[in-house]
This record gives sequence, structure tokens and C-alpha cells, in this order.
Amino acid sequence: MALTRDNTTYKRSAAKNSYLPILDSIRGYAALWVFALHCYPRSTPPEASSAIDSFLLLGYLGVPIFFVVSGYCISAAAEASLITEHTALRFLFRRFFRVYPTFWCSALLIFFLAALPPLFRFLFEGKFAYHPQPWMAFTPNTWLQVVSLFPGPQLETAIGSINGVYWTLVIEVQFYCVVAFLVFLKTHFWRNFAIVTVLSVVATFAGLLTTSTSCAPYWPLFSIGGLIYWLRTRQHFFAGIWRLQFWAMLFLTGIAVASFEVQYARHGLGKYYSVTAVLTGFLIWLSNPPETVYTSRPEFKWIVSLLSSAGLMSYSLYLVHYPVNRFFIKHISFLGRPAAAGSTLQPAANFIDLLRLAVVIIVAYAFYVFCERPIHSRLQRKQRQTANPD
Repeated sequence: MALTRDNTTYKRSAAKNSYLPILDSIRGYAALWVFALHCYPRSTPPEASSAIDSFLLLGYLGVPIFFVVSGYCISAAAEASLITEHTALRFLFRRFFRVYPTFWCSALLIFFLAALPPLFRFLFEGKFAYHPQPWMAFTPNTWLQVVSLFPGPQLETAIGSINGVYWTLVIEVQFYCVVAFLVFLKTHFWRNFAIVTVLSVVATFAGLLTTSTSCAPYWPLFSIGGLIYWLRTRQHFFAGIWRLQFWAMLFLTGIAVASFEVQYARHGLGKYYSVTAVLTGFLIWLSNPPETVYTSRPEFKWIVSLLSSAGLMSYSLYLVHYPVNRFFIKHISFLGRPAAAGSTLQPAANFIDLLRLAVVIIVAYAFYVFCERPIHSRLQRKQRQTANPD
């Protein structure tokens, strides 16, 4: 079914369901989980690890959570573009403006951090010396791939040498481009979305395009978010669903999840990715209709509020936590490190670890306030200025 300006049912449905406050909390949880994976001081030796350590080691599962939320939000934005008859180019511009400027600023921050040690050494010792970084040897073609996040033979290694979390941005941008193409087609958006999903499933099981810079094996994760959005906007179609059909759907979902776990593990794409994605989809679905399910009880309200605040700066926290943490460990945290376990300097080491976590969060928040938020606010102002008056 094509979406047109006169389709008021779709207009009301999309306007009502395009935003869910719980999504900010989910983003916040995912960002904090990834942050904890990279930054939290885990127990050593490994046999002394606790249940908390084991949980934090699963922080990479914040990635499929982000993909599901992105699938939901981008599907909503795509349908809104079709309703208002905005062009695919405008849709793509909005998505790119949300990703690229902040991404470029985070890369500049990384280069700035790399310049600090030789700068301080020159100021205090009068000597100029630096440790060569891998990105200093990039060719112009490699830099073009990095700046554009466009897939290429050197991209996977290049972005990994700059920031270990950038690879997910490559996947996101590919997802945006495919959805923009579906918007460009104008008609049968959801049918075409389903076709792409089927093709991505076939490609995954066939072992095709299973690199960390290919969107194909991760598309099913995005599609879960898209499916939840589609169901939320068309609930009246399923008001009389039979219980048998529900359990049949649940059974088939279980088979699909198990199958994808085998494929993801086989190609090294991430253990428990599909399980986490499905659970995230159910969490979003359970926030329907009102979100009082999560906010009505006092013991949950402050947690949701905290996660929501983290969700607002989740992109900034995700981009800068890894390089800032590495910089701190390499140049600062050794000051309080004991020579051996049980040393009398252990409290100092614990203090340094807490200081490191605090510094990373403070830098991420400052990056959000002075970089991401102004860019996002400018985009929102531009959207309001060009908004269709109807």
C-alpha cells in the first residue's frame, strides 16, 4: 500500500508512534553496558572474576540493542518521509547530519589526545618526540574511506586503529542508505523492506558479506526494530489474533533466533546478538500502550530517569569513551598502580580507577554539551523552519 498525503490514518498512526520515551532509556542502558565493557576495572586473575565481571564482559551486546532501536526509529522516520512526501535525499541528509559531524569531531578529539604527550614533553623537557600512530601512514584513499565511512578494502583495519567502536557507524550508514533507496521507490515500502530482510537472511546463511563492515548480516537486527514499529502502528489488524497463532509465532521466532546464533558464532559476528535483539524488541513492545509499566513504581522511576539521561548523551559516550579510557590508562593511571596484587598501594589504584571512570564520563558529557547537542539542535531548528505547514 502506498503512503500518500491524503492517508490521514497513516499520518495519525505515525505521529503517535514515531517516538517512545523508553527508547532513550534503552539507548542509555546499551551505551553504559558498552562503556562498562571497555572501562570497568575487572578482577585479575581471571579465576577471581565475579558475576559482575562476567556480566560486563557481555557489554558488546549493547551493539544489537542499538541496532534494534535504530531500526525502529529509522523505520518511523522513513514512513514519516513518505507521508509528508519528502524526498529520499532529504531523508538521507537528516540521517547523515545526525551521524557525520559528531563522528568527525570525535576523530579530531582522538587526534588531539595523541598530540598531548609530545606537546607536554616539548614544553617541560624541550624535546619533541612522538610515538607514530597507525593512522599517520594512511593514504589519501584510506582517509577518504574513513571520513566517509564508505566500505573499502582498508576500512576495517583503518577505523579499528583510530577507534575500536567506529565499525558500527559503517553498518548504520549502510542501513540508512538502503532505507533511503526504499523511500526513493515511494511505493510498497514495507514489502520492499521485507524483501531486503529475506535477502540479508539468505546472505547470512550462505556466508556471504559476513565482514564487520557489511550491513547484510546485521540487517535482521535492524528489521526487528522495524517490525516492532510496523506492529505498533497497525495494532487494529491484530486485535483478534488467536492464542495458537501467537504461540506459533513465538515458536518460529525461537527457531530463527537459534539459527542465527549458530550463523553469527560460525562467522565470528557476535554471540547472543539475535537473542539480545529479540529481547530488546519485546521490551519496546511491552512499553505499549503507556510506559507507566516502567515508571509507575518508585524503585523503577529513578533507574529509568538515570538511563534516559544517559540515553540523551549515548552517542557521545559511545564515540569517546574508548579512546579517552585508553589515553588515561596509558598516560595517567600507572601513577597509582601497585607492583603486585595485595600491595599497600591497592587503595591508590582503586582511586585511580574510579577517577578514570569519572574522567571518561565527564569528557563524554562535555563532548555532548559542546559538540553533539549544538549540532543536533541546529538540525532540529532547520527541520522546524522547513517543516510542512499541514
